[in-house]
Amino acid sequence: MSQRVRSRTLGRSNREVDALRKLREALSIHDQSLLALRIDQELSWAEVAEIISKDGRHVRPDAVAKRYERVKQRLGVMAR
Repeated sequence: MSQRVRSRTLGRSNREVDALRKLREALSIHDQSLLALRIDQELSWAEVAEIISKDGRHVRPDAVAKRYERVKQRLGVMAR
């Protein structure tokens, strides 16, 4: 586990960490990648968009940010 991820999980119970991991694993690989780039690697929206755009389809930073918001909402619904 990276230092950044480890620091985010401090103070959380193993059960909470496992629940968060399972929620993330339930997402599509694309959404998991988005979360990893933004949260785990702490990249800017421009950097995330650049990496995602490497598959041949140009993606704007604002579009990536909006997709991230939708993923967060979906995770909230899944957590309830």
